[in-house]
Amino acid sequence: MKVTMRDVAHSANVSRSAVSNFFNRPDLVSEASARRIAAAVERLGYIPNAAARNLRLGNSHTLGLILMDSTLPFFADFSRGVDDGATEHGWSVLSANANHQASRERHYFELFASWNVDGVIVFPTGDVTDSLHMLKSRGIGAVVVGSTSPDPECDSVWIDDKLGGEIVGSHLVATGCQSIAFVGDIRQDVVNARYQGLRAATKGFRDVQVTLVEIPALDMASGVVAGQRLAQSVRAGKVDGVFACTDVVASGVLQAFLHSSIQVPADVSVVGFDDSDQSAQLVVPLTTIRVPAREIGRTSVQLLSEALASPDRATGAHQIFQPTLIRRQSTKATIARKVPPVQAVLTPRVGVTS
Repeated sequence: MKVTMRDVAHSANVSRSAVSNFFNRPDLVSEASARRIAAAVERLGYIPNAAARNLRLGNSHTLGLILMDSTLPFFADFSRGVDDGATEHGWSVLSANANHQASRERHYFELFASWNVDGVIVFPTGDVTDSLHMLKSRGIGAVVVGSTSPDPECDSVWIDDKLGGEIVGSHLVATGCQSIAFVGDIRQDVVNARYQGLRAATKGFRDVQVTLVEIPALDMASGVVAGQRLAQSVRAGKVDGVFACTDVVASGVLQAFLHSSIQVPADVSVVGFDDSDQSAQLVVPLTTIRVPAREIGRTSVQLLSEALASPDRATGAHQIFQPTLIRRQSTKATIARKVPPVQAVLTPRVGVTS
């Protein structure tokens, strides 16, 4: 049975207002009454309603965190960074997983607003413009992560995904790859930026082709299916490089290749993105793009803290983190290339279903 404030007041032989003051304005409660209330709270196991308290006091010392997909390793590291930063500023963090669904994302914005959180950090799935305006109208701060904010007054922390794709493309070309498959779901903005970066890096080479292999989700199972579909092209010499949009997808591609007796990198080079903890522990350690996820999380909290301290700023702060290539055994050594810069040939998309 749920213990109420009325139960505590009855047990301590005080009024309900005395119990309320014990939690919210303890200076108004006598020492004797406070001892009786504290004893009743411990005896009954009463837990005060924090949400109601937040609405009364106008602050919560709580942040809302909305993630595009909490199952991806990047978001685990990013969340740890948010937790680190929040602890330093005296905030607690409420986390929510949108699971790539814009409707769920909007729901969590509205839920956090109803709980009167101090601010929201979001790695968006869809267009969050309306939700940001809603938070602003209620005096709730916000930081957008992963892209520039659609609201110029809202802070953002941007990962330069396009540059990451360019770095991967340059690396694969430098190792001699001529037929590169990009595996990902380009309906996601961050994934599309990585794909566009790959195209930009390869468009100046006459003999380099880029193939888009679309997958329904950014998980290992989709990577396995994509790898199985690509295996025949690798054997036929039609694909010699694979850029998977995340390390998780890349690990699925690697698994499919190894089960098909395809040698990595002798037959095909494979590159991921994120540099998750597992990427160096795979059977073939994965070449990947390192993104400082934990630092990005801490920075998001810092920007939010600064924004809340200066609510009348005309424009938001925008910080860009640069990706770096981590070379491991899944790609070949660099070779010398002299290829006239001409528009790359883009082959048709290859659809993959699970």
